[in-house]
Amino acid sequence: MKATIKQKEDVLVFLMKGDLTSEFVNDFESKLKNELKRGAKKILIVMDAVSRIDDIGYQILGSCMAASNRNGTNFVLYFENPDRLEQFNQSSYAEFFNIVTDMGDAKRELSKPRRKQK
Repeated sequence: MKATIKQKEDVLVFLMKGDLTSEFVNDFESKLKNELKRGAKKILIVMDAVSRIDDIGYQILGSCMAASNRNGTNFVLYFENPDRLEQFNQSSYAEFFNIVTDMGDAKRELSKPRRKQK
C-alpha cells in the first residue's frame, strides 16, 4: 500500500495505491493521523487504485474516519471507477462511510461545516 499525499487548495488528498490489507495499513494510518494533528480539516481519500482491501483495511479506514470526526475534519472516500466502488460496496462496512463518485459532490461534502466530536 502506498499513500501519497497531495494538497489541493484546502483539501488534503490521499492517493491510495495497492493492497489496503493488514500487512500494509500502518503507513497510511500514521500519515493520516499525523495530518490530523497538524490541523487538516478536509480529507479526500481516492480509492480507485486500491487493488484489494481486507477486514483490517476497512477497520483502519473506520478508525481514521472516527479520528477525523473527533477532530472536526471532513473525511470523504472518492471512487471514480465504478468497478472499485462496486467491490467496496460489497462489504458490510461500506454503509458507514461518506462515499462520493463525482468531484463536485466531493467538494460539497468537504465544505459542510463540522464540529469536533467527543
